[in-house]
Amino acid sequence: MNIRLDLNQAAHFFRYLLSGGSATVLHWSCMWLLLQLNVHANVATAIGALAGACLNYVLQFHFTFRSSSSHINTLPRYVAASLTSWSANSLLFALLYSALGFPPVFAQLITTACILLLNFTLYRRLVFHERRHLPLATTDSLN
Repeated sequence: MNIRLDLNQAAHFFRYLLSGGSATVLHWSCMWLLLQLNVHANVATAIGALAGACLNYVLQFHFTFRSSSSHINTLPRYVAASLTSWSANSLLFALLYSALGFPPVFAQLITTACILLLNFTLYRRLVFHERRHLPLATTDSLN
């Protein structure tokens, strides 16, 4: 059973990486385009992260977590998690780029790796954590 659980967890994390990777490609594409238009790098990454977050919600909801919750319940938690990770992305990028002088691409690579782990934890524990994953109590177990 441990092997099966580990395979399920690995498959789940792989789906998370595919979904998040797609959102990251959108984030980086927007950032690159905005940099080409001479938008400041801090603004470019913030806008890119927002675009990626929109795509990410759809993919995480339907593909990664296969959620059966209503969007009324899930979307506010996702927005809160996204604001947390967007803020962390912006702050860490600003620290690496503006304060420490990293080139934008390297600053964003490091930032993306950190945000990847933060988001998986937030999504799994807070956003898409559904009661249906837990065993249901029977009336016998309540007596």
